[in-house]
Amino acid sequence: MKRTPLQRKTPMKRSTKPMRRVSVKREEWNRRYLASIESDADEQVCAITGMRAHKGHLTRHHPKGRLNERIMFYFYVTASKHNEFHARGEWAREHGYILPEMSGRQSEPDTPNPWKGKEPRK
Repeated sequence: MKRTPLQRKTPMKRSTKPMRRVSVKREEWNRRYLASIESDADEQVCAITGMRAHKGHLTRHHPKGRLNERIMFYFYVTASKHNEFHARGEWAREHGYILPEMSGRQSEPDTPNPWKGKEPRK
């Protein structure tokens, strides 16, 4: 059965202001992150192999992920080791190269958990 497309009586109102590519909060973290990278010494040591190299030849590994303040926690490793961390995730977690997502964040004990004590949906 062929259907005819719906047609609006009045056109949708479009905003003339373009959408932000990056949020204000993320923009601030990116600014801090770039300042941190620029302040690092030009010659770095791989945290795993001990190889000395220019920081442009090493990659930054973020064991806690790159969300908000966790982007500031990183160390330099060779590209092969960095690929190994992500290819062998279970091994990397066992050895502490990938940390749980919420590690290092302060929990707020006074904040009630809205899901605590509720029955799961069926």
